[in-house]
Amino acid sequence: MPAELTSFVGRTRLLANLKRHLSESNLVTVTGIGGVGKSRTVLRLAHQVRSQFADGVWFADLARLQDAGMVKNTIASALGVADQSARGESESLSEWVGDRDMLLILDTCEHLIEGCAELIDELLHSNPRLKILATSRQSLHLPYEHVVPVPPLAVPGDNPDENLFTNESVQLFAARAGAVVPDFVLDEQNIGAVAELCRRLDGIPLAIELAAVRLRALSVDQILGLLTDRFSLLA
Repeated sequence: MPAELTSFVGRTRLLANLKRHLSESNLVTVTGIGGVGKSRTVLRLAHQVRSQFADGVWFADLARLQDAGMVKNTIASALGVADQSARGESESLSEWVGDRDMLLILDTCEHLIEGCAELIDELLHSNPRLKILATSRQSLHLPYEHVVPVPPLAVPGDNPDENLFTNESVQLFAARAGAVVPDFVLDEQNIGAVAELCRRLDGIPLAIELAAVRLRALSVDQILGLLTDRFSLLA
């Protein structure tokens, strides 16, 4: 599995929901729009549950694949399956998986739906102990699949009783801002601008993280001003 290179913020309820579905189903597909944090959420979950799988957790990144015919090869490479020549990739992969107690993560399946679904169906029918966790912008359309959508982070105002400083979107911005500008702190002077920025970005984690990077050259108010001007132009 890839290492977690950044801190994970929020998603407590979503992670608990994913754990429950993973315990009940052999296939869980995490869906959502681009930038909403599907891959990051699944990676956090994988690190939390890795001790539950005697034969480990394995991660295959399919994002760069353009040819559905390479799905099996990419997964086999991620699993370290060396011999694929004599009997074909599919048979060799199924035999390697065997009856292993393992979790296989297939990240970014949306552009390879048919190929991924076909291989998943084959692997799960050959090993009832195998668990598969997939990320995709859409369902894999398998009858036993549990689909769990990943929503944007909560933004200030979603819960009128919530303290702005404890809001998920605000905390994510603060965490990433602190990595870019070490002396950055949330305070009464900037909390209003940060909260409005997170609202403008609809709680999309990738957008919030990219905005935080701009603090190298701009203040929060300047970033918000530029964002407001662009939305006005689009309107």
